[in-house]
Amino acid sequence: MAGVAGTGKTLLSMEFVYRGAKAGERGVLFSFEETEARLRATARNLGWDLDGEIARGMVEIVFIPQPEILVEQHLLMMREVVDRMKARRVAVDSISVFLHKIKGPQLAREKTFQLASVVQNTGAVGFFATDIPYGSHLISRFGVEETVVDGVILLTSTQEGLERQRYLEVYKLRNTAHLKGRHSMSIGRGGIAIFPRYDVDDRFGQPAPPLDTAVRLPSGVPGLDEIMGGGLLARSVTLVSGSAGIGKSTIGFQFLAAGAAHDERGLYVALEEGPEQILETARALELDDTAVEEGRVEIIFASRDRIRPNQLLSLLTERIQQQQIRRVVLDSVSHLASETMTDAELRQLVYAIVTRLKNLDVTTLLTLESADLHATGRITDRQFSPLADNLIALRYERGARGLQPTITVVKTRGSEHGFATHPLTLGRGGVRVGSGVSPTARKATNRRRRRPSKR
Repeated sequence: MAGVAGTGKTLLSMEFVYRGAKAGERGVLFSFEETEARLRATARNLGWDLDGEIARGMVEIVFIPQPEILVEQHLLMMREVVDRMKARRVAVDSISVFLHKIKGPQLAREKTFQLASVVQNTGAVGFFATDIPYGSHLISRFGVEETVVDGVILLTSTQEGLERQRYLEVYKLRNTAHLKGRHSMSIGRGGIAIFPRYDVDDRFGQPAPPLDTAVRLPSGVPGLDEIMGGGLLARSVTLVSGSAGIGKSTIGFQFLAAGAAHDERGLYVALEEGPEQILETARALELDDTAVEEGRVEIIFASRDRIRPNQLLSLLTERIQQQQIRRVVLDSVSHLASETMTDAELRQLVYAIVTRLKNLDVTTLLTLESADLHATGRITDRQFSPLADNLIALRYERGARGLQPTITVVKTRGSEHGFATHPLTLGRGGVRVGSGVSPTARKATNRRRRRPSKR
C-alpha cells in the first residue's frame, strides 16, 4: 500500500487489523511513527472499539520509535510477536520508515523479502505501508518493494476545485481478478469507505434484459401517456431535456407520485435543490405530497459538494436494495459533472447509473438542463440521447402572449408515437400536456402543404 503523506495509509493499516479482529482473526500492527496511545485515540474518534479488541487479545500494537530501529534485531522480534499471537493479519506502518537506514535498492529489496517471509511462513496476510516521495513517478519509496509483494494498492489525493479528493487503485494483485482504475475513497465516522467505479457483481456488469413492451406504467403527467403509446415501459429510462423553469422537476415529482399510487416506492435524487425547496414547489402547485409524508417517496439531496459523482452509484444501489425502490428521479444529470470531469467521463458515469438501475428493476426519469431556450435541433448538449429509451424535449415557443411551453416526444423505444409538438401547461395540479399541436408546429405544417410542387 503506497501513497504520499495524508492519503490514509495509517488508517487503512489500522482498519485492516481491526476488521480482522471483529471477524475473529488475530492481528498485530507494527508502528514506527504513531504511538499506541495515539492510534487508540484515533480509533475511538472513528467509533471503533479497538480498546476492547486489544483487551481480549485479538489485536496487539507494537510501537518502535524511528531512532531506535535496528533492522536485523527487529525482524527477529517481529517474527516472535507474530508467532506468539498466532496472528493472521500483520500490518507494518511503514516499511519505508523501518528501512530508512538501508542504503541501496538491492539491500532494501532483500529486507522487504525477509519481512514478507515473516508473514508468509506463518500463513498470515501482510499489509505493508510505504511512502512515495512527492513529485516522484515511483510507486514505492525505494522503487523495489512492489517487486516482492503480491499486491500493490495506490492511495492518491488530488486537488479538485477547492478541496482534495482521495482515491484508491489496485495497481497489482497476483493471480486475482480485480476492479481496475481509481475508486473514490472517503474517511469519516466508521472508518474508510470505498466507492467502486463499477460493481464486482456479475449481474451488474451485464447488459440489462430487454424491456417488456406489454408492461406500461403511468407517467403521472396528464396527456403524456396518450402521446407515448400508452405510458412508460417498466425498467425504461426517460430523459427529459428542458429549458430553465419549464417544469422538469415537477414532471419528476408527478412521476414518483404516480408510482406511489400503484404501490411503487420512489426515490427523488436532487443534485441542485434541497428537499424542502422541492416540496415547497410541489405544494405551491397543489400537488399531492402524501406519498412523501408517508415515506413511500423519499427525497435526498446529493449535490457535488456532499457526494462525489463516483459515490452516487453505490449510494443509489444501497438505497434501492434496502427500500425496494421501483422508481427513481435524478434531477438533474447536468449537475453530476465536476470541474475536472470530461463529457466522455460524464456519459460513462450516466451509462453506468442507468444500466445499474435497469438491472435493479427500476424505472428511471432523468432531467437534463438544456442551453437551448427555443430550438429543438439539438435535444441534449452532451450526447446523452443514446442512453435513454424515451427522449422528451421541453422548449419554449414565442406566441402572441409571450413564451409558450411545449413538449415533443422525440423517441420512445418499443412504442409508436407522434412527432408533433404539443402545448404544455404548468400550473395548479402540475404539468399537463395540452391537446392538439402548438401554433408554430401548425404553421410549419400549413406552409409545407401550400408549398407548390416542382415540375
